[in-house]
Amino acid sequence: MGRICAVRNCGKISRKRSCHRLPLNTPKSHRVRKLWLSFLGFDINTPVNVLREADHRVCAFHFRPEDYLKSTSHRKKCPKRLHLKRAAVPTLCGPTLDEENLGAVGGVVDQPSTSSISLVLTSPQRRPHQSNKSPRKSLSGSYLAFPVIRKRLSLSPDDCETELLQMDTSISSVIEDDPKDMSFSLSQQSSSSETSSSSASEEQGEWDERKWIVNESSIMQLFRTCHICAAQITDKKVTTTGSQLKIEWTCLNSHHGKWASCPDARGMAQNNLLVSAATLFSGTTFTEVHEWASILNLQLLKKSQYYSIQSDYLIPVVHFAYKDHHENLIRRLIRQKAEGESIELCGDARSDSPGYSCKYSTYSFQLLSSNEIIHFQLLQVTEASSSVAMESQGCRRGLNHLIFNEGVDIDLITTDRATSVRKIMREEFQNVHHEFDPWHVSKGIKKKLVALANKKENQVLQGWIRAILNHFWFSCSSCGESAEELKRRWTSVLHHICGEHTWEQDGRKWACPHPALNPDQQRTKRWLQPESQVFKSLRNIVEDKRLLKDLEQMTRFKHTGSLEVYHNVMLKYLPKQLHFRYDTMVARTQLAILDNNYNVGRQQTETSEGLPRYSMVFPKQSKEWVAKKIYEPTSQYFTQHLVKLVLERREERTPEDIPHVQRPANIATKERPPKEDLIRKHQSRFPHHTDV
Repeated sequence: MGRICAVRNCGKISRKRSCHRLPLNTPKSHRVRKLWLSFLGFDINTPVNVLREADHRVCAFHFRPEDYLKSTSHRKKCPKRLHLKRAAVPTLCGPTLDEENLGAVGGVVDQPSTSSISLVLTSPQRRPHQSNKSPRKSLSGSYLAFPVIRKRLSLSPDDCETELLQMDTSISSVIEDDPKDMSFSLSQQSSSSETSSSSASEEQGEWDERKWIVNESSIMQLFRTCHICAAQITDKKVTTTGSQLKIEWTCLNSHHGKWASCPDARGMAQNNLLVSAATLFSGTTFTEVHEWASILNLQLLKKSQYYSIQSDYLIPVVHFAYKDHHENLIRRLIRQKAEGESIELCGDARSDSPGYSCKYSTYSFQLLSSNEIIHFQLLQVTEASSSVAMESQGCRRGLNHLIFNEGVDIDLITTDRATSVRKIMREEFQNVHHEFDPWHVSKGIKKKLVALANKKENQVLQGWIRAILNHFWFSCSSCGESAEELKRRWTSVLHHICGEHTWEQDGRKWACPHPALNPDQQRTKRWLQPESQVFKSLRNIVEDKRLLKDLEQMTRFKHTGSLEVYHNVMLKYLPKQLHFRYDTMVARTQLAILDNNYNVGRQQTETSEGLPRYSMVFPKQSKEWVAKKIYEPTSQYFTQHLVKLVLERREERTPEDIPHVQRPANIATKERPPKEDLIRKHQSRFPHHTDV
């Protein structure tokens, strides 16, 4: 069976032996993979799992002969198959050979690329006359529009059909490159693919074609003369619908024409849909986009239109996309469990506003093996006795849904030490092993140590806080899942902090795991005295009965650090200083999950020499320079798929609706009074003549 080549405008169907997959398997192939994606016109940051599902192929006609291996070892295994080198990248634009002769892969002569643009309005019936005079070179990079002049002017209005004019963005050498001019730069990659991409966008009119911000006066210059007979336009009607501009014109010879800045999607301006989709899918709000556009006097759709599009198209698309993604995750978990793998999760709640007066609480469940969010539970404060109680309620609902509704057999879950969550796990989910998060515990220990060290008589302890916390993490990570060993390692800090590096306990001799200190280190270190009050206070913190008991549930060293990273992603879509309606909260949370799950497993970037990249930061709290890894940028490829679904939903006559969900009760405990009564009762602290 043949495979279709993924190269744009190729479409050649080749046999398996002449099709090549994208390099995805080797860990060091990300550089070569980005070059392949750039050649195909895809986003270079497309996740590997998306590419693996798409399974794109590139035929042999896009490679040069030197890209193939000449070794006979590969041909013995598969004599008819062409094997690429590991660093091979497609570079040829189209097929140049017969498919029957695959033994010799030839090259093509690259067409000379141009680096400047001339915008010409043409009539669909006839091409404009080519002039031998070269246009004057422009250093500003502005577009030049030439009216089309026809020799025959005897056309009657009946012979001319009223149609939507197309703009020919053909390439000609108009812009002169100036190395000192930084106002406009056209990259080599974009200029080399200008002709093919422009012609493709003209034929297909895809939504993702390039767009520019154009001034109104510049557009009106193109409608001074008739595009059919070059006569003067006498009547011109301009209408706007949000971000769409439509122009209807009539010339002296009674020719008519129509032009629109963007196509319609079943009667609705396509750009209005795109602006709305880009607003929600990027995590911004309409208010922010509207303020930005108002500064430029950029025309956008109205607020009511945006929220209507959001309710009818955007939220349903996000719902069904998340539903498909969630169902795939659940099926994968059930399959992994059947193969003998354990299902380990971590969970934590996130409030919609700081403090103890939040309206919403989102409890998220993350898969520890892959850092993917598999489920979330959104609660409103009216569903619990208080805002604090929403965390335990969300944990209970989420586990019940995953275990009983989805059929996921959970082996372990890691949470914080909230007493309400502990009670639920102890009484209702005895079959699920419950672990505590060391990060939350270390925060509590640090808080106590800082409060103790801030006292004047205990300032010597300030230099030990960081070492004590590091020792806590070391104890949890090296205990070998033994509760007794974890307790012994943790309490051994009381010996080290007094300068005692060997001691006897329970009839055995123990020693600190660090290398032996030289006499200078032993002498200059500010050790604590066992009989001092600061040491006794420190002992009370280290040997706290509740802490030692909780250590028994931290032996497996499972923490929720990756879940905190996801909470930072949620800030992009759900900033805590803004309020959203319930359905919008659900949709934006689903977007945050899609964003997180499509960007897990990003690799650390490398320098040109192949070394890992780091940045230097100076935290205000620690006041010490630290190195921070620089990872690959996140990919927003999933948003392009969502935009396509929005346009498809608009074209459907009867799109599928979201299943009705019973919303929580309103937070208002009293009926809404008439507005006039509230205004009459309104009192101000300021005099009436004062402008506030």
